[in-house]
Amino acid sequence: MTSNNAMTNKAAEFGVRAGRTTCVRIECPEWFKRADFQAFLNGRAEHGAPATWHRSGREVGGLSDVFGDMEGAWRGGEGHDLQDMPDDVWRAIAEIGRAGGEDDFTYCTGS
Repeated sequence: MTSNNAMTNKAAEFGVRAGRTTCVRIECPEWFKRADFQAFLNGRAEHGAPATWHRSGREVGGLSDVFGDMEGAWRGGEGHDLQDMPDDVWRAIAEIGRAGGEDDFTYCTGS
């Protein structure tokens, strides 16, 4: 996370930390049509549901975006909250991030 002094100082007034981070948006409607991705989206995998506005069991739609902390995946690490994602999707996201030189935070997939 990067920060600027004004934001850092204001956050400190509230006893928290704040900073800016990189967000990579990947628009991938084909992934959302896949049964294995939908199982991940609906939290039917071993480690539960990902961060999303999607309501489990409902049809995939405009609120089905998935957000996840990459935890260094751009550099070959793991994303602990995304470990049940289909492997080929995970590899695509990590490779896209690495190609962009991103090393920090989040990706967003749009349905």
